[in-house]
Amino acid sequence: MTISYELSSNIRRNSRIILVTAFILAIIFCVNASLSAYLLRQNSIDNHSEELSNLTVILAEHTAQTIFLANTALNSIMDTIQLERISTEKAFREFATSKKRFELLKDRTQSNSVLDVSTFVADDGKVLNFSRSFPAPDINLADRDYFKYLSANNDQFTYCSLPVRNKGNGKWVFYLAKRVNGLNNQFLGLVLVGFQQRSFPLYMSVLVKI
Repeated sequence: MTISYELSSNIRRNSRIILVTAFILAIIFCVNASLSAYLLRQNSIDNHSEELSNLTVILAEHTAQTIFLANTALNSIMDTIQLERISTEKAFREFATSKKRFELLKDRTQSNSVLDVSTFVADDGKVLNFSRSFPAPDINLADRDYFKYLSANNDQFTYCSLPVRNKGNGKWVFYLAKRVNGLNNQFLGLVLVGFQQRSFPLYMSVLVKI
């Protein structure tokens, strides 16, 4: 009876040890699994963050280069106005509406790979001439952000617009604009260049996939 009782006690004790050990191992397994999942997730987040950061830098550099090239073309058109010493609204209209100026705008646009259009705009917002066709169609830009700002502010810096749907062909375009002044800083109109940021959809598709 004593041997039987001791054997029974040993079996119960061993069973408890096995159960406790199994429970501890299960906890260790769960902790390891959770830790591994966390580390994998954190590594994935870190990798995606680095990829997004790299894409952001590339996109910023590309956009800066595009704006630089567009602004260079805009300044070259402004130089032709300054060489003519235009001082009145009438003189600017006569200058801007000629076939010769259409050829100028067309040449500047075609020789610059980023440009979509170049435009002369009157002081009332009317398009006087642009690079797509001659004579220019009946388009008024007085409602655009660049026209509202530059017509009201004697600012000689380049104004960069929000993307807008072009009234000539319906495409989304960014515009750079400069104010044209006459005597006593009278507002005569604008010189305008537009460019489509064709690379944005590619970068955005990459960002969405990540």
